[in-house]
Amino acid sequence: FTVLLSLFFLRIYLIQGYFIVAYGLGIFLLNNFIAFLSPLEDPSRPEDDGVGLPSTAKEGKEYRPFARRLPEFKFWMACTRGV
Repeated sequence: FTVLLSLFFLRIYLIQGYFIVAYGLGIFLLNNFIAFLSPLEDPSRPEDDGVGLPSTAKEGKEYRPFARRLPEFKFWMACTRGV
């Protein structure tokens, strides 16, 4: 991924063009990165499904793994396809 991205930016630098395409690629990569870091369920939104911040000590001790909105493999695959 890094090699492809470096070649793309080298091409932009040498040709002195494709700035709009590079800007769009940057927005796409940033959007994927934010989706990768975001949880699947937002705990700050109160909903009826019981997902939220723990209110008692017993609820706080329950282990729930961090589920990402965009899994790591799909993140790298989408970024590589974008470049």
